[in-house]
Amino acid sequence: MKNLLLACLCILFLGGCSPHPSSGIWKAEGDNKLGIKSLTVDFGGKAVFTSSKVKPATWHCFWSNAGEQTAEFDCTPSTNTEMEERFVFTVKNGEIAELSQDGELIGRFLRAAGNPIIP
Repeated sequence: MKNLLLACLCILFLGGCSPHPSSGIWKAEGDNKLGIKSLTVDFGGKAVFTSSKVKPATWHCFWSNAGEQTAEFDCTPSTNTEMEERFVFTVKNGEIAELSQDGELIGRFLRAAGNPIIP
């Protein structure tokens, strides 16, 4: 009985520690509306990307779980630290994701290799 309880606790603990599917390094699939080449979503709730078109800046974000495959990004651009904008990042399958804002698609991204650590 003791072993069964220990096994159940281990399964619950390990199941709760899996990373959100959005965590990782993502490379743009072609061009996109903001000129984002890649974005990094770390395991600890941070994300970062650089836009080179409309609103050129480095965007520093905090993300939260908005669903099983979706994360909401609350981002501040380096050009105006008083402003905050919200983006939605949805993983379509394990390797493809979409970034949108106000329901409008910004771009599609492909998962890339690497460790997504943001200092």
